[in-house]
Amino acid sequence: MSKLLFEYPWLPRVFEMSKETGLDWLRMSAIALLLSEGDPRKRVIDYVFMQGSLGPESPLFAAQYDTEQRADIDLIDRSTRWGLFQLHGQVAVESGFSGRLINLIDILWMFNNIHKIHQFKKLRKSIQLK
Repeated sequence: MSKLLFEYPWLPRVFEMSKETGLDWLRMSAIALLLSEGDPRKRVIDYVFMQGSLGPESPLFAAQYDTEQRADIDLIDRSTRWGLFQLHGQVAVESGFSGRLINLIDILWMFNNIHKIHQFKKLRKSIQLK
């Protein structure tokens, strides 16, 4: 039997962060359940992302693969989806995250950056409409 939403230990934090950032707490909870099955420590290496976004055409490629074409740990971390909201490490780095990517499981950091990305998309959309 699956858990009810209020049984997840992260729900109060998601509710609090949603309120502070103006995001819908129920929608954010549903996203967390859908993407990570409610596991705030979930990590998934996305090999398709690694090949497509960080593969041979990327300037990171030469620096991130050894002579036997094995991915460097930093490349693997950048290609990993992290935490409740399964944010790619590369997206976090591009959004200004500095530090160990394992820290992306922090809900506060995720919410602040999801809110920034959401605001940026709204701004970009409004500019395109003009």
